[in-house]
Amino acid sequence: MNAEKVLITSTGLFAGVALGVSLSGVPTIAISQRPKDTWEKLYVTGRNTVVPLLLTTAVAGSMVYSRTKNPKILATTIIGAFPLPFTVLVMGSNVKTLQSSSNADPRVPELAATWAKLHWVRTVAGITSFGLAVYTLM
Repeated sequence: MNAEKVLITSTGLFAGVALGVSLSGVPTIAISQRPKDTWEKLYVTGRNTVVPLLLTTAVAGSMVYSRTKNPKILATTIIGAFPLPFTVLVMGSNVKTLQSSSNADPRVPELAATWAKLHWVRTVAGITSFGLAVYTLM
């Protein structure tokens, strides 16, 4: 029963953080005088928060699935952990380019806008995973 609570909590926290970044953090990049620094602060803070949440989702979901064999739990777990490989494999080059840029780099607004669009994929995955966890376990 505890793994179920942990799964709901980790998916819910990730969904909330991701949605907050999308709706509140991203707009601050666009109006910032130092957009690269603003993006980097948002990214590093988020990374330090969400990576443990995604790993917790993977572990808790695996524990619940191994006990229940419920395909909805498997889907919750896969969708919930999806943002981690998506970030590395799909967003990685954009992130590296942003990290190596400066505030004066004219590419920063476009790079940050691309990052924001890709971040919405993670946000939708988080919301979907949380919804599915609540639907399945409550």
